[in-house]
Amino acid sequence: MSLLVIPRFTGRPSTIGFRWWVQLFAHIPFVALPIVATIGRGLRSADDVVPVRPVGDAV
Repeated sequence: MSLLVIPRFTGRPSTIGFRWWVQLFAHIPFVALPIVATIGRGLRSADDVVPVRPVGDAV
């Protein structure tokens, strides 16, 4: 996203330097893995959930 959005708003290309690489690799353990763990836990626990009809479908 930064490679598309920043040049559009600033009029100059993004600088891919040390900080950019640190942020890219830091996203793996601190952003991607927690998201995957949360989704995985939610999908496993969804097997025990009783299905419920939406409120608008009350008859």
